[in-house]
Amino acid sequence: MASSNTLFDLIHSLSSNEKRHFRLHSSIQKNEKIYLKLFDLLEGASIYDKQDIVQELKGLITLKNLHVTENYLYQKLMESLRAFHVDSSIDIKINNLLLEASILRNKGFYKLETDVLRKAEKLAIKHHKHAILLSILPQRVTTILTSNQKHLIKEIEQVYQEAYLLVDNVKQEIEYRHRNSQLFASFRKWRTLKNEPTIQNIKEGYSETIKKGFPTEGSFYSQYYYHSIQAIYAHLHQEYSQAKKFQQAVVSIWDQFPIIKKANLQLYITQLANLINYAALSQAYEEALLTIQKLALLKTSTFDEKGEQFQNVYFYQQGIYLNTKNYAASKALIPQIKDGLLKFETKISTGRKLNFYYNSTVTFFLTEDYQEAADWLNQILTITRTNEHRKDIQRFARILQLAIYYKLSSNEVLEYMFRGVYRDKKLKDNMIDFEKILLTYFKKLIHTIPNSKDELNTFKELYIELGQLDNQNKKTLGYEEFYIWVQMMCKMDLQN
Repeated sequence: MASSNTLFDLIHSLSSNEKRHFRLHSSIQKNEKIYLKLFDLLEGASIYDKQDIVQELKGLITLKNLHVTENYLYQKLMESLRAFHVDSSIDIKINNLLLEASILRNKGFYKLETDVLRKAEKLAIKHHKHAILLSILPQRVTTILTSNQKHLIKEIEQVYQEAYLLVDNVKQEIEYRHRNSQLFASFRKWRTLKNEPTIQNIKEGYSETIKKGFPTEGSFYSQYYYHSIQAIYAHLHQEYSQAKKFQQAVVSIWDQFPIIKKANLQLYITQLANLINYAALSQAYEEALLTIQKLALLKTSTFDEKGEQFQNVYFYQQGIYLNTKNYAASKALIPQIKDGLLKFETKISTGRKLNFYYNSTVTFFLTEDYQEAADWLNQILTITRTNEHRKDIQRFARILQLAIYYKLSSNEVLEYMFRGVYRDKKLKDNMIDFEKILLTYFKKLIHTIPNSKDELNTFKELYIELGQLDNQNKKTLGYEEFYIWVQMMCKMDLQN
């Protein structure tokens, strides 16, 4: 079964409708339901605590057999969730109809079986489930062969002609899905193309896709992947305006199929997020904010949908405010970000959490609210450093910490932190010129009097040196934030 903590998280991820359905589902049994008492206890708890559970359910559960009740509760929850969501999944609906048709055939009700198969077919066609349609056709053939139709051969021939067309559509869909996945995997690994054999493979596949042209007769999925392939390909080549154009076409395809969009809302949210990202990367901030508004207004229902909506709306909105130097607007979002990070903790990846922590740290840092900046920075520093693709945030946080605590602490504390950075061999080895320059100047600042002429001159020297760095350094995480902050320090009024 799932672990105790997973059960706890699962219960806290349930919507009010899912909880109500679970209680109604459980009320069918008339005997005392210890698992339901456990459910109520876990639902009301803020953290999972075995000892507290056993104490609250004293006489009903012991520490030794708690896992048995937890396992039973988990099974009952999943049973209820399957029943609750049976009508929300198109695949489940179609499979249930196919099962019903199979039962009717085995009992000799061929006319009823045909009617049910037609329902399944209509649903599959409506949702462009071509692979499922292929699985329906053999049952149709069997039904025709067991009937007394006059035009038996003609009917069977027609079914197989449909099957050949479906095979072509499914093959095309798989091919485009494959190329889209290949590009996406390359993007996740490198962000820009680096591996020569992979580059050649992607180019060939991309050229083949473009040569075939837009699949006007293909499925919704083939059409959507056709544009998605071009958007990711442009992104890999850092052609962000082109990526935005192709991603707009992706979203347009989804908007033309509202039934599919409703049934796959989480995937649609991802497409809107991609469009926001490309608009932001091409500095089309007004377009990005309009798409964020469109995303925020979507009616979501499941925990996953709500979590996906939250993290994309607030992540991109805060990022745009920071890029446009609207720090007050960025700061105004932080209370909702804090609540959302807690509510959707199990949904949000470590990489995205690090982004939120970093952007919130920078917001407070650039508004000179150093204590709040330190609190958010601490969230970064307490995460174990891993191979996450945002390990650059974790590395740079150690240097950003020096600037924050320079404004908060005594020189003794700063000197201790400074030595900690120098003792971190891996951190030192990976430093680029920008980061090395910062360390050099912080070493000087430790020995200057705050708000003195020496401090002002040191910041002015740092400002000039940062401005002279090459583009590679200027594109490094933290450069722009530090450059703005140092500029602010240069303009501060002398008190001595």
